[in-house]
Amino acid sequence: MEQKGINNRYTAAPVLILSLSMLFSSVGWILNAGGVVLPLILSVAVVMIFGLIRDRRLFFAALLSVVLTVIACGFAAKIKDMSYDGMYFHKSAVHALANGWNPLQESFSDFDRFGNLQDLPLWMDNYPKGVWAAYAAVYKLTGQIEAAKGINLLFLLMVFFSAYDMIKTVFFKKGFMGIMLAAVLAANPVILSQYFTFMNDLPVAALILVCACLGIKIYAKKADRWDYLTLTAAFAASFGVKFTAPVFCGITLLAYGVAVGIKSRGKELLKPCISVAVAAVIGVCALGADPY
Repeated sequence: MEQKGINNRYTAAPVLILSLSMLFSSVGWILNAGGVVLPLILSVAVVMIFGLIRDRRLFFAALLSVVLTVIACGFAAKIKDMSYDGMYFHKSAVHALANGWNPLQESFSDFDRFGNLQDLPLWMDNYPKGVWAAYAAVYKLTGQIEAAKGINLLFLLMVFFSAYDMIKTVFFKKGFMGIMLAAVLAANPVILSQYFTFMNDLPVAALILVCACLGIKIYAKKADRWDYLTLTAAFAASFGVKFTAPVFCGITLLAYGVAVGIKSRGKELLKPCISVAVAAVIGVCALGADPY
């Protein structure tokens, strides 16, 4: 039975936009095609066109995500990231990627004449660069590096909508109560404290929560093909955020996998296991082509 109102397409839209932008950025680096703007534009276009053709709810969910993110970029441009890691190597990476650095072709120390200062290559060369690429695209489009933090809204949206959809379909809490509970999960201390920074504990926390919400739906037998697609995209995206992201997401999914296995005596593990395995391969070989 199809859901009315806010549904799992609203979770799928920001997750797919983010994961596809990471994928297209990696393909560009592999082909040495250069540029970070086109991957982000392509990811938005693919999701919206697919939505227009196959599911209008996905189209409107993607449109909402894009509009709100553009507004968020405007606000983010007014607030300077004063975090230590943000000013140390995150902004340096965003600036370098926006200005043509291809991490698969050269070390940061070769790209920037000041690249050896403060051991920057240690972080720049070896860190997953998926989120950095998305930030760099916004920086290139706007000319303001602080505006790039508006991308963080995509993570907030995916947590809010995944939580609301799970609360609505599993616990049957709708309306004000469902919105308030989802808002509490989305406005957690990690996201709130790092929202106006380039630090990447925010996307890690967001993807863990998305995986947890989807795990609850799978356990409750409420998951459909959109949930499995979103799960695959979210877990794959974790490989492009931080080394610990797929570890924590994987542990979260493993816990739900054990619960599902005990509940169904192993009969309902095939689909979630395939989703996670496919996501891991895509995450390592494609979205995380650099550094994996």
